[in-house]
Formats: sequence, C-alpha cells, structure tokens
Amino acid sequence: MRFIGLLMRKSSRLLMRLLSETDWTLPVIAEHLGYKHPEYMGVAFKKFTGMSPGAFREHHHKGITL
Repeated sequence: MRFIGLLMRKSSRLLMRLLSETDWTLPVIAEHLGYKHPEYMGVAFKKFTGMSPGAFREHHHKGITL
C-alpha cells in the first residue's frame, strides 16, 4: 500500500472514532486532524468509507463528550 493510502486509512479511523465518541463539530474535528478545509475531510472520508461523516455519526454516535 502506498504511503498516502496508509495515511488516509489512519486518518479515517481516527475520524470514525471522533465522530462516534465525541460531540465535536466537523470543523473542530477537521482542525484537530490537520485539514485546512472541513469539506475536503468529508470528501476524503466518503471516498474511504462510502458514507459522509454526518451519516456515519448518525449510525455510530455513542454520545460521549471528551
């Protein structure tokens, strides 16, 4: 696997964790993960997982605030 693929996989897994375990907004998560544009984070996440960050959160949110 290419380096960029590994980086995207790690970033997407962390994003999944933050979406399911926090109430942080998408812009806050994007900033935390180093994305300059939250929209790009959403596009990259959807490409990796097949669903938008919002849809993922609706299905997996545990309601824990960090």
